Amino acid sequence: MMAESVLASWDTSRGFEELQFHTTAIFALLHGVRHVVSAQSQLTPSQTEVLLEWGRGRLSYLVRWLRDWDSWQGLHKGCVTISADGICAMTFPHIASNYLITDVIDPLISLCSTPGGVELVSEELISAVERAWSSVQVAYPNPIDIVQGEEFVWCSGLDSIDAKLTELRTTYTGARASK
Repeated sequence: MMAESVLASWDTSRGFEELQFHTTAIFALLHGVRHVVSAQSQLTPSQTEVLLEWGRGRLSYLVRWLRDWDSWQGLHKGCVTISADGICAMTFPHIASNYLITDVIDPLISLCSTPGGVELVSEELISAVERAWSSVQVAYPNPIDIVQGEEFVWCSGLDSIDAKLTELRTTYTGARASK
């Protein structure tokens, strides 16, 4: 329920703070589902089934939420302490890519790599993640060069996000093919 209410409260007018809040909720959701699937939890089989069904529902909700990311405009506000909108906009792709990798892509790769986990992940979810990143690139087409912006870019996944998206797609496809 927590993840659903968090995702339903999406308000892009709050800028970067909103993105952080939501990607953290996604991370917690994916980590929890993976923990249940991996059989590391001490749940009864019926409890496990109930939680997995709940997880399936939340993951489908996640797809709908990611679709809402088609417009990333405004999410750069507050991503750096300098209030200059231009610096925030040029820095945002670096920071957003890091959050997508850490809180969404890597946990999905782990879930797809866990026996039984790939059954919870849909093609639609993988595509939604890929489209979300494409939307960032459209909304923020001119990221600051990392050397020029070294004092502003406090984290970046820009150099690795394409490889991570490929790894996610490959892991998902491979796990689906082997089941």
